[in-house]
Amino acid sequence: MSLIDARVYVRYSGDHPVLSNDLFVPIQVDEAHYERGYEQWGELANLYWMWKNVRHDYVGLMQNRRYLSLSSKWNEDGAVARLEGGLVHRHAWTRRGATTLLQSCDVLIPHRYSLEDISLSEGVYSPYDFFIEEGGSARDIELFLCLIKEKHPEYYINALEFIYGTSMVPWNIFVMKSHIFHDYCSFVFSVICDIEHLSESGSFQRNLWCLLAEFLGNIYLKNLSEKDRSLIIREASIIYTDDDDIGLDFKKVSQEIMLHEKKVHHDQPMDVLYGGHINLVVSFDANYYRPACATISSIIRHTRNTDNITLYVIHDDRLSDDVIRKVTARYGRLLEIKFVRIGDTFVKYFPMNRKHINVNAYYRLLISSVLPETVERVIYFDTDVVLCDDVTKLWNTDLHGKVLGGARDEDGLIESRRLFGEGFNNNYINSGVLLFDVACAKKRYGKLEFLYAEAFYKNTHNITMQDQDILNLAYKEDIFILPLRWNVASSAYLYQRTSHVCGRAEGEEYAYTKKEHDEARRNPAVLHFTGRRKPWRVSCMHPLKSLYWRYYRGAAGYRALLKRYLCLNNYYVTISRGRLSVHLPLVKTSFSVRRYAKLLRKKTA
Repeated sequence: MSLIDARVYVRYSGDHPVLSNDLFVPIQVDEAHYERGYEQWGELANLYWMWKNVRHDYVGLMQNRRYLSLSSKWNEDGAVARLEGGLVHRHAWTRRGATTLLQSCDVLIPHRYSLEDISLSEGVYSPYDFFIEEGGSARDIELFLCLIKEKHPEYYINALEFIYGTSMVPWNIFVMKSHIFHDYCSFVFSVICDIEHLSESGSFQRNLWCLLAEFLGNIYLKNLSEKDRSLIIREASIIYTDDDDIGLDFKKVSQEIMLHEKKVHHDQPMDVLYGGHINLVVSFDANYYRPACATISSIIRHTRNTDNITLYVIHDDRLSDDVIRKVTARYGRLLEIKFVRIGDTFVKYFPMNRKHINVNAYYRLLISSVLPETVERVIYFDTDVVLCDDVTKLWNTDLHGKVLGGARDEDGLIESRRLFGEGFNNNYINSGVLLFDVACAKKRYGKLEFLYAEAFYKNTHNITMQDQDILNLAYKEDIFILPLRWNVASSAYLYQRTSHVCGRAEGEEYAYTKKEHDEARRNPAVLHFTGRRKPWRVSCMHPLKSLYWRYYRGAAGYRALLKRYLCLNNYYVTISRGRLSVHLPLVKTSFSVRRYAKLLRKKTA
């Protein structure tokens, strides 16, 4: 069998392992492969260089953390901790191995995903929504469509269908026959260059150039398949690779956390600094009552100094008197709880532009005005967190003269660029866990409600992360970065098959180092169940969600149904909408429980 003339270029940066053999050619991100100085394009510049320089029968582009399986026998996305010799054979990552599959098609691309799965965010249902979430603007999308309409009218209807649709093929990884590849690049760069010349912003972030190229690739392939129905476009599985130990012993992590819980009440209480009393703040309504109970329970079970804690619950009329009585009855003898009811405030005018967010998210902005004047320092917690260490340690943290302490958000650099443009920094924090010097903030900034209102109204067009954006705007230069272990997001444990966060390509920037990431995930002080798959839902695949269940099941009114018990105590089997699904690192399968039950009844009848 004669081997195909094919080359697949693999984008990479740094010292991470990358495939290199007779088929795969490493191509350095940010190397001098820019014939016209397109450094600002980032990874897209590599595609431009390939278009101008590569001549093979088949041309491919992949990323060193995302490879397409070239085996015709492999049909499931998967994840591996690192590149190993057996993977090359298993996924046909040589010219000889890939010949059979590539000769049977004209184009090879990843599977198509819904935008909800790609973004992992509520309220993102279309490529249009996704572009806005990533820091783009409606004006940029309008320009994008206008250029296609005027210069490539044959693609315009396909463009509309895609931009306002609900799915896409992600990440610009592919293998194509040479003539298709060059036609594809000609279309992509004709639009990209026009946007670069006409865009008023003139300062697109690198991630947006790459995202626009992904959009154009989807539009091109849709048009191509309609224009020439004889072409064979195949979908292939993505294999994610990472130096991270995705085989982390989750059971050991969980056991260490439970061991701390057992030991803490036998230890001597820690000295409480900064006034000798800990002030905690949460905010929730009746819908979040049980998750809030999980948060409160975890605080109590990991802290020896509960006699020195006051928990303030900021709430409105959506928290009923009945729920208040239940919380007080359960926890009032273990720590002091004070409910702070509020009426109309200025935050009611702020937008709820994410589906899983309600007005309670903004109530952390009211801490300085609704709590007693004697409260000079607080810790704020979202109610989708559980404590895994003594909260006194966090309270005793020295802010070194700063007003606000928080851990960097996983997408902090991207979010900081969105808010501050060229003035961005690496201090963009996640607002789910905050250590706040209220007295210092008042002294330094005056009435804090005015500070937050100014931050919001002066940046309305740019705010997408609600209170989190407002706090980062208000205290940009006045933030102390807490160790990441005090706010460990779900992405630290979930190797998502379709996540732009966890499965990101090498070269995309993290807000924190790999060492910080590894230490935090092995020794978390606060688990923050970010994203839309919350641990009290059966669809959650977080490997440590059983810890949440440990504290959650104590909430009044909880019923331990068999299905719920099963789904909340493991992270690889879920039952939802009548289907049982099994998720393993390299396997996913599901079947209808109802259908299986019917077949079983027939066989046993």
